[in-house]
Amino acid sequence: HHDGFSLFDSKISDYDIIDKSPFKRDPLKELAVACKKQGIKLCFYHSIMDWHHPDAKGDKFSLYRDNYLKIQLKELLTNYGPIGALWFDGEWIDEWTEDQGKDLYNYVRSLQPSIIINNRVGKGRSGMQGMNSYENAAGDFGTPEQEILETGSNQDWESCMTMNDHWGYNKNDKNFKTAEALIWNLVDCAAKGGNYLLN
Repeated sequence: HHDGFSLFDSKISDYDIIDKSPFKRDPLKELAVACKKQGIKLCFYHSIMDWHHPDAKGDKFSLYRDNYLKIQLKELLTNYGPIGALWFDGEWIDEWTEDQGKDLYNYVRSLQPSIIINNRVGKGRSGMQGMNSYENAAGDFGTPEQEILETGSNQDWESCMTMNDHWGYNKNDKNFKTAEALIWNLVDCAAKGGNYLLN
């Protein structure tokens, strides 16, 4: 997530699973092999922001974007075979702009022409409702958060929701949705032409 280290063997940084954990293996490489064997599309989540990197805030952000973010994305998109989707997050920081999002969208597409990219690559989404608020916004699909669209949409979309009230692990959060509620959410999304991304 925004505060975590990279879950792959990054050459541009030692803030990754190889250097910062006892695991010492590249799980994305293993996952890529398993997905290929089973005929499953491999997809990645990537945070635009990085709470750990010293240049990721303020007037040094362009250094972070060009000399770290893009390089790590190139590692991800050239070392693990075909990638089906890239799900960005963290675009809400002040340093990020729609123009940067469009540039990053085109950069990713230059590395993986068939990939689909969510609309959080840019600044186009309209709050938690998650759909693009204007035409030609960057990204291929909307990302409603913790809600399902009331009606279908002419835009592709995917509702991202948690099983309880937190995105990250919280040992005190026991407010889990029932199996019936989770199944209903899945059916509701599918009936309206969307996907259900369950955290």
